[in-house]
Amino acid sequence: DDVHDESTALVSHVPHVLATELLGVVADAPVRDVALGLAAGSFRDATRVGRTDPRRTEAMVTDNAAWVASALRVVVRDLEQLVRALESNAPVGEFFDRPDPVRAAAGGTGEPVRVDLDDAGTWRETLTAAGARGAVVVGVEDRAVVVA
Repeated sequence: DDVHDESTALVSHVPHVLATELLGVVADAPVRDVALGLAAGSFRDATRVGRTDPRRTEAMVTDNAAWVASALRVVVRDLEQLVRALESNAPVGEFFDRPDPVRAAAGGTGEPVRVDLDDAGTWRETLTAAGARGAVVVGVEDRAVVVA
C-alpha cells in the first residue's frame, strides 16, 4: 500500500541512494585515496548500505520509483538550500535542527543492550524498538543478541 511504499522509500530506499551517491562522489574525487585514508566511523556508517550489491539496490529503488523520486526531490531541495546558505554565509542551524523530533524519538544511550532470546514475551518488541531507534547488532552471545 502507499503508506508502506512511502515509508520504505524514506527509511530504506533513499538511504541506499544517498550512501551510493556518497561512495560515487568519493570514487570520482581527485583526492579519493587521501580521503579514503582519512575515512573513519562516520564515513563507514554513512556508506554501509551503499556497499551492498548495486543491482539489488537498483531493483529495490526502481520497484518503488514514484515514492523514491518524490523523497529525493525533497532531499535535493533541502541540500540545494543548504548549499546556497553555505555559499552566502547565511545561517544553517535550521537545516541541522530540523531532525530534532526524530532524534528525540530515537532516544537511547547508545550503550549495548543484551536481548535475551529466551524471553518469549518481549525479545521481538525489544529488538524492533532498538532497530527503530537505529541500533545495530554488535554481538551474539549464548541465546542473546547485543544491540547498540
